[in-house]
Amino acid sequence: MMILEFHTKVLGKKAARRLRNLKGEFLTFRSKLPEEMAFDVYLDNRNLGRANIEDLYKEKLNFGSLGLHHALAGGFDTIKEQQRALKRAGYRFKPLGQYEAYPVFFIGFFGEHNE
Repeated sequence: MMILEFHTKVLGKKAARRLRNLKGEFLTFRSKLPEEMAFDVYLDNRNLGRANIEDLYKEKLNFGSLGLHHALAGGFDTIKEQQRALKRAGYRFKPLGQYEAYPVFFIGFFGEHNE
């Protein structure tokens, strides 16, 4: 089983809380396409539960073209919040418009009981 790991330090508190209490779709970006369609989701080394990929794009998306809908799907309120999280994730050595990754939409149903 594949593992998808997230960290509050990278996501920020609001996006991490939204992931922890997820009841539906969430967007993440990956440098490689996932090999499996189901995986375990971890936040700060705690298993939140199992999730399934809903949408998998075979082409990379340029970070310079991210819109508000991408930010909202990733648990952020604004594009700026998402951009700050991407920089904390390591995309800080070049302008964001020079990075690309695969968008991965997944469905998860996690909840308060996992805290």
